[in-house]
Amino acid sequence: VDSTVTAGVKEMIVVMPDAFTRYQGSMYSNSITTGNWEDYVAKELVTYIDAHYRTIANRGGRGLTGHSMGGYGAIRIGMKYPEVFSSLYLMSPCCMMVGNVRPNPQAEAIHDPAGIASADFFTKAVFASAAAWSPNPKNPPLFLDLPYKNGELQPRIIAKWQANAPLAMIDQVVTNLRRYQAIGMDVG
Repeated sequence: VDSTVTAGVKEMIVVMPDAFTRYQGSMYSNSITTGNWEDYVAKELVTYIDAHYRTIANRGGRGLTGHSMGGYGAIRIGMKYPEVFSSLYLMSPCCMMVGNVRPNPQAEAIHDPAGIASADFFTKAVFASAAAWSPNPKNPPLFLDLPYKNGELQPRIIAKWQANAPLAMIDQVVTNLRRYQAIGMDVG
């Protein structure tokens, strides 16, 4: 940001929400287990910033950016809320498609939040994804379903994960854009 301003870019307000959870991330998704992060960023945070700061309070004055999970969140939220955000800048976004899901014995061995905190990066990513995309309030103490159980893939859970992949959401986004255009909304 500093180098951008030094290069002569106009003033801007940079807002960086902390989406860290006990599962090591929120995936910027609405979840009964981690909270409604998508709603928070696209609705509550935008409303708050527009009400408290000198903003260009329309989609043309707003963009999203992020790296890895943040890049995923930027495209997910940007695709779902084109009436709110006009620009997206993604840096190595994760999870664009759910690829080759394989059982993770390390993840299956974890049964409490302390185990997640001490896990390797990829195991933490599994838990962040599961808490966001396959939450299960009836499965304590972690309140989520992993995409495998006892070493066996769980197709129902994998389908939930696949439904949250931005490349799988394209048809839905195109339908929404057409709907916005049909009512005369300019979405760029």
